[in-house]
Amino acid sequence: MAYIDWLSQQTGKRYRLPSEAEWEYAARSGEKDEKWAGTSSLTELDAYAWYGQNSSQRTHPVGSKKPNDLGLYDMSGNVWEWVQDFWHESYEGAPADGSVWEEGGNEGHVVRGGSWRDWPDYLRLAHRYWGKPDFRYFVIGFRVARDI
Repeated sequence: MAYIDWLSQQTGKRYRLPSEAEWEYAARSGEKDEKWAGTSSLTELDAYAWYGQNSSQRTHPVGSKKPNDLGLYDMSGNVWEWVQDFWHESYEGAPADGSVWEEGGNEGHVVRGGSWRDWPDYLRLAHRYWGKPDFRYFVIGFRVARDI
């Protein structure tokens, strides 16, 4: 969050973590019903994502695989991505407008997308996990969103 505050101050534009709904919409190229970002075919997954079977057990530069149909890279694999929402077991009671859902959750934030260490099932766009905000782990990163 300190980086996001710094970036916003440096540019004069408002940056933030995306909501979980925004992240999923972006990862699914809008409203496509894809299993992973860019494809639903396991045989095509290598072209779109870094994961346990093709990563050589390390992260890779963003943009070295194919983007999804919105032109976004690494929405599946490479690193898990923090979103602003607090963890809830289900979407029951989630805001219908895609905004951040912080009320009533536990103290953890949602992470999405899977990482370079994971099996394909963990990279599925429907898969969710969580971590505490002060938790640091070498498979978790973040993607910023900018208000326009």
